[in-house]
Amino acid sequence: MALALQTFATVKDANAALKAQGTRYLGGGTLVVRAANEGDVSVSGLVRSTEPSLST
Repeated sequence: MALALQTFATVKDANAALKAQGTRYLGGGTLVVRAANEGDVSVSGLVRSTEPSLST
């Protein structure tokens, strides 16, 4: 199973991408990578944001 990783500059753009079926947000404290490693086939894509306000 391959996972697609998409990176967006803003939270707004990342949120729009999360509307696609099978996508999950990849951020600090999420368990999405664990689920994917355990074979959860409902996860097909990961979305993350590099918006600076998320790291302050």
